[in-house]
Amino acid sequence: MPKQQSNLAGAVDLVKFLTTSQQEMTFAKGFGVIPSLNTAQAQYVKTYPQYATFVQELSYAHPDIAIAGSTQALSAFDSALQQLASGNPASILNTAQQNLQAVINQGA
Repeated sequence: MPKQQSNLAGAVDLVKFLTTSQQEMTFAKGFGVIPSLNTAQAQYVKTYPQYATFVQELSYAHPDIAIAGSTQALSAFDSALQQLASGNPASILNTAQQNLQAVINQGA
């Protein structure tokens, strides 16, 4: 959140509220997301035992790539993935690597 906003304290309070275990469980019940807080994940597994495996495997998850200027390279990769069944996985990954490396090199 930007430091220059007119109500920084209110914005911080909102983020704190939205990231409580209780609120994350409300989101889980409302639209099916797994809570990000470890403290809420135990409650999630109790409430939705059929999704326990997904919670157990969260340690293998990685966030999206967030590199300034990478939108075009990531969009090209997403498009290439649609051809995965008939395409060459090594070629798709190599092209994505080249495109993202070019973005990184521009920012270096």
